[in-house]
Amino acid sequence: MTARQEFDFEKKGKYATKYGVGPSWFPRPEKPKMPDKFEDVLKDYSYSAEEKNGIELKSFVDAIVNGDLEKLKHMNAKTVKKYLNYPVLGSLSGAICPNGKINGLSPLMIAAICGKTDVMRWLLDKGADLGLQVFGGPYVGRTAADFLKHYKEVQDKKRAEELRKQQEADKKQKQKDELNDLMDEVDGKKP
Repeated sequence: MTARQEFDFEKKGKYATKYGVGPSWFPRPEKPKMPDKFEDVLKDYSYSAEEKNGIELKSFVDAIVNGDLEKLKHMNAKTVKKYLNYPVLGSLSGAICPNGKINGLSPLMIAAICGKTDVMRWLLDKGADLGLQVFGGPYVGRTAADFLKHYKEVQDKKRAEELRKQQEADKKQKQKDELNDLMDEVDGKKP
């Protein structure tokens, strides 16, 4: 009789549950890093529509990413309604999603990733479902609110870093001014 081979959780467990799938007793990995910009999303997702709708869909997504509310307002109402709660950027996974989940990112989620709150408000007015969760891909379980919270955190960090750099520059300038004043006193230019 052969000895039972031990299950290597470090290798197989993390691989099998990369996106939260597999038996519940597998160790679950940490939630993946949230995207800091739209380009990060395009590494894991692609446009969902068939080739004939690709230009229409890409135009819709580009308007959202760029915050072009005027372009969105002038789009065909059927197009907007068609893609409103649709995974416009889809995961490569072909899984069937339960209610309230989509296999990709909705327009509202994309607007949240890009921090386009005016577009988000417009989409909500048109009937976008703010409770949709991502079902497939690296952002499993995330909602538009999660993406917007992350966007705010990133912006807060950027502002804090800019403030720190400005304070540092101000401090250096003050030291330089004090040194110049002292040199002027030594040279006899100031009493």
